[in-house]
Amino acid sequence: MVSTPLETPLSTQPPPDFETVQETQVPIPDPAPTRKKRSHANKNPDEPQEKPNQINWSREEQMALARAWLEVTEDPLVANYQRETKYWSQIREIFHRIMNKGEYRMQDSINSKFRKLRLQISKFHAIYTHWTNRHVSGVTEADIQSNALAEYKADMGAPFNYMEE
Repeated sequence: MVSTPLETPLSTQPPPDFETVQETQVPIPDPAPTRKKRSHANKNPDEPQEKPNQINWSREEQMALARAWLEVTEDPLVANYQRETKYWSQIREIFHRIMNKGEYRMQDSINSKFRKLRLQISKFHAIYTHWTNRHVSGVTEADIQSNALAEYKADMGAPFNYMEE
């Protein structure tokens, strides 16, 4: 009699050519503990850290910074084709010359303030250019300026304060 697959006894053990390997889970390590901030080598950790005196920028200073930037970038011989450190050192030098108070603003302070200033000026410039390019008959320069100022205030929620009166 020929045996059929149904008639063969089922065994619970694997055939001899297989190895059984027990599965293991890799343990998940605990999250790394938070690191403390590095202390500076030249500072005593017991001493309280002093923040430099921060002087708020006046409108006069902001206008002087914008004028210094214009003076450096509109220089026909050099313009803004110069290394960043030289570029900003010239802006800082001209800013202090305009303010006539000696050197009281650090380079980082000037760079940071100008970044904020540039965003506002660029936004106003885009709005002003839009109004100028409309070429509406009978519209004066004062009308364009007034419309641009109103649109800037509506968009930004604050007036544009960097125009000389």
